[in-house]
Amino acid sequence: MKYWKKGWLGHYDDKKVGQMVFSIHVSPDGDRLATAGVDGKIRIWSTSSILSPNDDPTTPKQLCSMSTHNGAVTCVRFSPDGRYLASGSDDKIVMIWERDTSGVGLGKVFGSNETNVENWRCTKRLVGHENDIQDLAWSHDGSLLVTVGLDSLIMIWSSPTFTRLRTLKSHQSHIKGITFDPASRYFATSSDDRSVRIIRTSDFGTEAVLSEPFKNSSIGTYFRRVGWSPEGGFLGVGNAMNGPVTCARVVQRGTWNSDLSLIGHEGPVEVMSFSPIVYKKEQHKEATDANTYCITASAGQDKRLALWSTERSRPIFISDEVSEKSISDIAWSPDGLTLFGASYDGSIVMLRFERGELGVACSKEEVIGMLGKYGHGMRGVVYPESTEQLEREERTDARELQAKGKGGGDVMMSDAPQAPTVFVPPVTAAVVPVPAQQIPAKPLQQKITVTKDGRKRVAPQLLTTISGGGHAAASALPQPVAVAQSSSAGGGGQRVIDLSEPSAQLPPGGVKALLVGNKRKLDAAIVPTGGAARVENEEWIRPAIVNPATTVSQIRLGVPKVISVLSHDGGDPDATTTLEARNGRGEGEPTRLNAVKRGILQWTDYTPRSILLLTSTPEFYAAACEDGSVLTWSRNGMRLLPPIVLESQPVFLEGMGAWMMCVTSVGMVHVWNLTTFKAAHPPISLAPVLDAAVIGGTEVRRAPALTRASVTDKGAAVITLTDGDAFTYAARLQSWLRVSESWWMVGSQYWDASGMLRSRLDEEKVGIVAMMERRTDEAVMRLGRGRVLNRIVKAPVLMRKGFEGFEMSVSVSHLENRLGAACVLGSKEEYRTTLITYVKRLASEGLKEKLEELFKGLLGPTAYAEKGDWEPTVAGNEKRKLLREAIEAIGKHREFQRLMREYEEALGELQVDGAHAMEILKE
Repeated sequence: MKYWKKGWLGHYDDKKVGQMVFSIHVSPDGDRLATAGVDGKIRIWSTSSILSPNDDPTTPKQLCSMSTHNGAVTCVRFSPDGRYLASGSDDKIVMIWERDTSGVGLGKVFGSNETNVENWRCTKRLVGHENDIQDLAWSHDGSLLVTVGLDSLIMIWSSPTFTRLRTLKSHQSHIKGITFDPASRYFATSSDDRSVRIIRTSDFGTEAVLSEPFKNSSIGTYFRRVGWSPEGGFLGVGNAMNGPVTCARVVQRGTWNSDLSLIGHEGPVEVMSFSPIVYKKEQHKEATDANTYCITASAGQDKRLALWSTERSRPIFISDEVSEKSISDIAWSPDGLTLFGASYDGSIVMLRFERGELGVACSKEEVIGMLGKYGHGMRGVVYPESTEQLEREERTDARELQAKGKGGGDVMMSDAPQAPTVFVPPVTAAVVPVPAQQIPAKPLQQKITVTKDGRKRVAPQLLTTISGGGHAAASALPQPVAVAQSSSAGGGGQRVIDLSEPSAQLPPGGVKALLVGNKRKLDAAIVPTGGAARVENEEWIRPAIVNPATTVSQIRLGVPKVISVLSHDGGDPDATTTLEARNGRGEGEPTRLNAVKRGILQWTDYTPRSILLLTSTPEFYAAACEDGSVLTWSRNGMRLLPPIVLESQPVFLEGMGAWMMCVTSVGMVHVWNLTTFKAAHPPISLAPVLDAAVIGGTEVRRAPALTRASVTDKGAAVITLTDGDAFTYAARLQSWLRVSESWWMVGSQYWDASGMLRSRLDEEKVGIVAMMERRTDEAVMRLGRGRVLNRIVKAPVLMRKGFEGFEMSVSVSHLENRLGAACVLGSKEEYRTTLITYVKRLASEGLKEKLEELFKGLLGPTAYAEKGDWEPTVAGNEKRKLLREAIEAIGKHREFQRLMREYEEALGELQVDGAHAMEILKE
């Protein structure tokens, strides 16, 4: 271990007099050190210059100096991704800084001898505290920022919009410390009311209050900074007492007991900070609670800096008089080898450890595994990102309590334990409708608001807050997902959506894609990984042989490996038939295909080619081979066609009804009808779907991976990607259409933000569009943005001039997008349900022009001779029947009574004319 100071590192005035440093923090990449103090300045230093044994005059030492605050800066903290730097001051303002890479603002600082090598800009000012801000902390995923101060308030802000979500008044006196649990379940605050509170991040309620160790503690400390261990098991709290002796305490998670006292300081401990590294007692043993320990540092008013281990109460070492005045803050480098301390004398002290000096470090994967027992990384841990979300949760809790009191429960509010969630490509298995009598009727409570002009508005409900099936509640909005149509593969009264099930299990993260784009130059290419089929025997023979000519293709998808044995179950209603392929080694040992039903062999066929993929429907069996050919059979084993020869190896092979779809490794999509022996459209490229217009250059670049490729019973190809976007190909338009994207989560009230739909996937009938939106939601959660992203920008947008109608406009557009998607995909019931919802929303918003345009399109020509290209049906629904339902749906809106009467009369006239025409034909 080495200890040193550098004369230029610190906060000094022009006369070299030290200015108190209140806070210090190291960036997540370890390249920058931020300090702040009483001089009102935030300084960012280069850690490479600090740790260099020799001061190179050509290497910049101070990177940036910011002096925007109007008072002393009491705390600075980098966000976990390093994008933001948050600072708090006694001017009651929190500032959010971002690095400006445009090159503006570099050079000499006005009115100072300092030179800025980097420029950090203040992009947000968070106002709300009524007194000095003493400390702040980021959640470990960066989605929350919590600030505390001398006003005894805890303020919770949502990143990146920095909307204030909640203000808590949990303490009775000044709050001087805050830290987050690395498992993202809690945060802890320390106050001069001599208590530490453990607060849940799920609902911001208090989990525990610790007061016994702090009963006689001093209230004269400027800070009470606390720290949480990196594996989540310990909370370090200073300014505690052990009888008459001042000490620090280590609190055990879960029980919240503080039996371990760290005695070694002669004055109050103002700050504790854990090393980000977890250490093993024995190198070759598994990282468990019994075999690991953490290192924490403490400092305070006695000018001492002490290092402790969680496995014992005696210090590892204590360093006296490390500075002329008290230590105010300490920070570790990300590798745990350097400890920085900030002092009230204006200096910065450093301790540098040799690698392995403190112990054997656990790997990052081992630490994540240890955090897993506390719920780290589980989908259930989602931060609420708006006050509306919290209010909705409170209403949900109240309804659940009411349902339990009545001895029943709403299916959508069920608190039954859910099975662990493991991501696999979504399987659209048959679902059983929920009996109506199992769902109790509940009155729908709507929120009424008054606008600036005095008009009352009824806030529309999220679709997912209204139960489907036999729910008897009077609803202003219909069920969010359409009732599924009967599938041709269905049996026994079960109903499924008309979308093919995946015929092969995909690798984690989907089938990787590489792309040569059409636009700007980007980063270096990344080599794709191969996929894997669903197999009975995990053994794989070799990678598939790929034609070298495909290396010049614009798109390159990962090709499945050659598996020794493949099998595909399904295709018949009772799922009793299995198609099995046992790959051989050529003509001398050909590949054998067997169709087995209830254990009895139905037919066998042979081919000299290795098979990569299988699929089947009630109409046919199909196998895709390594040489790019596709073999097809009837259910009885008769060859339907000679081998279909494709341009490259198959990546996806899917079937639904009479339709078969194949996606090849060069990104071409083929769809055939094996009953009429016609193609739905010419082969189409996935380049538009994979952002070819955005990704560019002459080199191969990474593109979004394919997580699912399906075909509907109408022959429409459906593609979903890892970024959440879902597409379908419209043959009549000869174009790809983006059916679902994460943008609708931002502002639409009709997105499944509550997650209720996902919680009962096996109980709810789901339409194609709703299924694609669910996949988008799942993809967004896998990317770490959370399922409440739909509220993330509303508050700041709604406060800006010109955006008063943001939420309404996006919600209406989302419904229009659903209508168009259901029309293209031929989803009959989904189209009807969404149309009724859309009509009600137009009426409630007073959008007469859109309503009239819709009615006119549904009515069609009033004279038979004017019919032209007008089609009487849309997505399998009669347009005029839909018009009648739409008029009935808005019958209570008196402002549209003339419009409704006009179209009712037109429908009546058309009905009379139709009856008269039928009489003439009969004569």
